[in-house]
Formats: sequence, structure tokens, C-alpha cells
Amino acid sequence: MTGNQGYGVHPTSYQSLSNDQLFSMYSGQHWSGMREADRLELLQETVNRAAAAKGELGSCEVRFAPLDSRTLGQKSGSVIELNQSMFVNDKLTHVYNGRLIEEPLKASNFLALETVLHEDIHAWQDQCTDGTIQCANSGLLAEYRANQFTVSAVPDNMGGIQPGSHYLSGENGTFGYYLYYFQSSERDAHLFSQKMTAEIGERLQQRTGYDQSFADYMTYLNGDGYNAVFQKGVQLFGNPNFDKEINQVLMNQYYGVNKPVDPVIESIVKQEMAESYKAQIANVNPLQAPVSNSAGDHLGKEAGIASNAAGQSPNNSESVGSQHSAEQGTGAAAAQAAGSAEIDGGVEDDNGIE
Repeated sequence: MTGNQGYGVHPTSYQSLSNDQLFSMYSGQHWSGMREADRLELLQETVNRAAAAKGELGSCEVRFAPLDSRTLGQKSGSVIELNQSMFVNDKLTHVYNGRLIEEPLKASNFLALETVLHEDIHAWQDQCTDGTIQCANSGLLAEYRANQFTVSAVPDNMGGIQPGSHYLSGENGTFGYYLYYFQSSERDAHLFSQKMTAEIGERLQQRTGYDQSFADYMTYLNGDGYNAVFQKGVQLFGNPNFDKEINQVLMNQYYGVNKPVDPVIESIVKQEMAESYKAQIANVNPLQAPVSNSAGDHLGKEAGIASNAAGQSPNNSESVGSQHSAEQGTGAAAAQAAGSAEIDGGVEDDNGIE
């Protein structure tokens, strides 16, 4: 059955389970014994419940796909694609010097949960910005609308102007990862999905006892989760409010206002807008639309949590150069997911539009 804007109804054999029963299937012991079809149904039912809790009309279909080693998942239209190697085979696969390398992926169960929750936030954001559903927080909605695949003019290096994308794909070698991570759509998807996954895992451990895979997931969050990335961003930009500055620059551009911002961060964001535009244009088939209206891939450092190689992952470096994205948030996850309590946001109704 097809729903609004391509979203639909996707029944599963798990729909009669309680939330506790459903989420118990993410335990390391249970997950390791699940077939591909069973994992897919579990992830689909999770998305169904997350979408219903946030008031979405319909839900995305979940599929496994042969994504590259940096990409945990992506939302393409009304479909959420998950990395098949990571979440079916529990392996991180990458090519090094022409050789295929496979490593065991730690905590693939909780990473899969985080990824579908992350991508479903993008589905909710899309329905908010296109008017399919109502977003109660006007400031949040204003941020999301200023952070889509739209274009405005930014300065070039010769005193002229050039097109810049309002969705930051993280092209800048030094700052790109943080610009990508803390733009409003990715910020909230990261924060919400990580918080919900941690809460679900903690409740699961309270009922069933210690779970090594959850301990591995929490080790990842402590080192490369939202709070850790935010603190690194504060040091890099030298500004404790760098995330707000990034999004205010996008708001100023989109709405044609001039609310004061840090001039250094403003220049960095506008350079990234231009670089992102060029990269996005180069990668888009002229006969096809971009991956999503608000945000696409769940990428980057998350893929690294799982390697057994000294507890490190190939992408787990402080350098931002090669990472183009990874999704998480700072203070404003705006909804409910999978029957859990609402997360209050850090985005105020003052949306900076004068």
C-alpha cells in the first residue's frame, strides 16, 4: 500500500510484539543467530514504529544494498538502504592498495539500529519541510528549510559570486567533517539516533544482563559519538557555539537576513557551500534527483567503530580530510522514535529571521 509522498505501509511478522520484545532482538546473542530476512524484518518494524511515533504519514521501506565501506546507510526517496556487508555479514569491507580487506564489525546490531533511526529522522525532516506533516517547533523547521539541496550565491576568490549548496557535503579538507556533522539536518539525526540507541541498549541490559556488543557500541559513542565530535569541533573552530554559527550562516543565506555571525566561520561555511555545490553537481545524473530532499548518506567515522584492529577503524582519525559525512547532532532532536520519550531540542523558536 502506497502512502503519501511515496511512503507506504510495510507489514512485518513482528508487528504484534511489544517494544521490549522487539528491541530484545537487538541483543548480541539474538542478532548473531538471525538470518538476513529476519534482520531485515526487525529493522523494518523498527522504522515502522519510529515513523508512527513521530507522526509521519507512512514509513520508508528498508532494504540491504551493496554500499561502499564508508556508508552505513542512506535514504533515497522513500527507501532506506543499509550496508549489506556490515549488517548482514557483520564485516567491514574496504580496498587497500588494490586488495580487498574484510574485518569483523563490532556492535553491528546497535549500529544497524542507530542507522535506521538516523535515516528515519531524515524522513521526518522531509515530511516537515515539504508540508506533509506539521513541525511544532518553528525555529527547527526554519533551520531545516535552510539546509536542503537548494542554492544561493556566495563569494568566489576573485571578487565575484558563485553558486553554493545549502546542504554541506563536507568537502573542505580541514573543517568539512564538522560542517557536515553539525548542519541542522545531520546534527539532529545523529543526536537523536545515538541517544535512542543508547537508551534502548541500556534498557535491554537491565532486563537480560551484560551484552559485550552494547559495551562496544558505548565505547564507540564515548570516543566518536556526538559529544566527542562536538568537543573536537569546539577546539577546531575556537568557538563553543560553532554549531549555531554554522546554521545561522545557512539561515542568513536562505532567508536573506543578516543576523550577526562569527566572520571566520561565515567565510568557512560559504567556501564549503561552493565546494559542496561543485561536488553535488558532478555526482548527479541530470535525469535524476539528488538522493534526498534533506540529507542522504550515514557516512564517515561511524564505520570505524567496529574494526578489531587494535580497536581502531580505518576512518577513526582526527583528520577531516577524507570523511565526507557522518551524522549526529547537538541539541535538537525533535521527535519520538520507537515508543520512546520525546527529546527536547536545543533550537529555540528565535530562528534568526528578522
